[in-house]
Amino acid sequence: MKILLLAWNRDWPKRKGNWNHELFRRELARQHEVIFWGAGYDNYNKRLSMDDVLSQHSNIDIILTHYEHRDKYFPVGFKNIKHIPKIHLCGGDYDEITAPGWNAHFNSTKYDIIFGRYLSMVEDLKRYKVPGIIKFLPWSVDTNKYKKLNIKKSVDVAAIFQAHARIHSDRRLLKNRLSKMILNSFIGTAWFEEYIQKINESKICISSNVKFPRLSGKYYEILACGTFFLTTRPEDFGTLGFKNGKHLILYENDFNDLESQIKYFLEHEEEREKIALEGMKFVRKYHNTELRVKEFIELIED
Repeated sequence: MKILLLAWNRDWPKRKGNWNHELFRRELARQHEVIFWGAGYDNYNKRLSMDDVLSQHSNIDIILTHYEHRDKYFPVGFKNIKHIPKIHLCGGDYDEITAPGWNAHFNSTKYDIIFGRYLSMVEDLKRYKVPGIIKFLPWSVDTNKYKKLNIKKSVDVAAIFQAHARIHSDRRLLKNRLSKMILNSFIGTAWFEEYIQKINESKICISSNVKFPRLSGKYYEILACGTFFLTTRPEDFGTLGFKNGKHLILYENDFNDLESQIKYFLEHEEEREKIALEGMKFVRKYHNTELRVKEFIELIED
């Protein structure tokens, strides 16, 4: 399949943002012929219209857009393209703040297929009666990048932040709880290779889903590195095969048992590492990006 991908290069220039997006695109390019078009990619020229871009590339099977709300850009004339199927892979937040802007774009562009990364996102897109076929494509992880490193676990607990605080409104509470515990902790932001390093250095990684109970990319990334994961229950947990007590441990949404869970699993290393190993094997087998790209193309072809 020959794909024209309209996106912003996540690996350029600041090396910040959701690296998961760029790694998915690279795997897509390993399996299919992909033409990258957008800021940060080679030969990008923002002055070119959609017709100009298509005149440079023949026999395009689909046009795929993959943007977050704040950085989407579409060449002039993109909305008018009707002879090539247009696919959108949701790349960011879709909530009460961003949904109106996205819906206006979806209604004017009229995609053939829109892929949501969360079950609630798929349900909301259908509820808003967005044009096109709505499908579910969960997150995945590039297991060539996210893997268990042979390094010492020198950090007791890590809470690694990347998404905006608006999305994780309980972040301050989580920071306060951890800072009061006498631990060797890492509480902060890390990106790309540094993020992988921090995951591997940590005995326990912690996240939460109080405002938006969604199974984000962090579940796959942390587990793929073989690190024990402590988090709150997301909406699509069982649907995607995750099991509490086997692959990771869920703590209560009110944080009441967070400290006791941390203390217990720091003291019980053998049990902690057994769960981390099961989580790693599960994610690497069933939720790797190579497999997810195949599912993505199959859903389009269907």
